[in-house]
Amino acid sequence: MADLLLSALIPAVLRKAADSLFQRIGEMWGINDQREKLHNMLLEIQAVLPDAEEQGNSNVAVKSWLEKLKSAAYDADDLLDEFFYEELHQDAVRRGHKVGNWEVKESCGEG
Repeated sequence: MADLLLSALIPAVLRKAADSLFQRIGEMWGINDQREKLHNMLLEIQAVLPDAEEQGNSNVAVKSWLEKLKSAAYDADDLLDEFFYEELHQDAVRRGHKVGNWEVKESCGEG
């Protein structure tokens, strides 16, 4: 089941990295080279993912790689979401919309 999530997550992150809004953000913020590297890397991962998921059932090293990949994919997805949010936020401010100032508190995992 976890593999199924990874199979769905990689294409979703790939679509975000290829999105025209993120391409414009990349150009405006000077990070387009990194965006292109991410996009190309995701294409390569997507090409080998089915074989890796199959091997992950019997190969501990591949299973570990898949877990690390899943974590990195979630991080990339979160980062892309933050870029999209920031661009939409700045666009709203440029258009004269009043935008609230939210304080984001990070959880340290302590409980």
